[in-house]
Amino acid sequence: MHNETQSELKEIEKLARMESHHEALRRADALAASSPDEPEVWATRGYVYGREGDHSAAISDLSRCIALRGDEPKDFFARGRYFFKAGRYDEAVSDFTRVLELCDAYNSDYYRETAYFFRADAYVRLGQYDKAKADCHRVTDKGRLWTDKLRTIDEILAECQ
Repeated sequence: MHNETQSELKEIEKLARMESHHEALRRADALAASSPDEPEVWATRGYVYGREGDHSAAISDLSRCIALRGDEPKDFFARGRYFFKAGRYDEAVSDFTRVLELCDAYNSDYYRETAYFFRADAYVRLGQYDKAKADCHRVTDKGRLWTDKLRTIDEILAECQ
């Protein structure tokens, strides 16, 4: 990826964080048109859509990113979060499961606990309490995490009763 493209992607993310979604999307669309085979362009545009609350568009862009980049845990994790936010819990479980498989394949724990946390919360939403409990027991960090609200593992476990 060219330095100019990287710089533009950083500016687009900055605009999205500042809630200048229209301008961020305009610039992301221009990059997608000029660099349609660049996965990070689709990941960034998906991020902007996600910040805007358009989870379907975010999922679509992350799917395009995954098709271009392949097995990158951060892409499956991001798409899984958008599936979760869209209430598409089965698909969220699938993506978080893929994240965990990639953590094993790459011998990396970077996304592991957070993927278990999100997957446990998705399992609760699906009424699959035994699976949710199993994932909760794999999370050692007992802090809070934002899924669709601020949650703890203990709260998720309480919902499994």
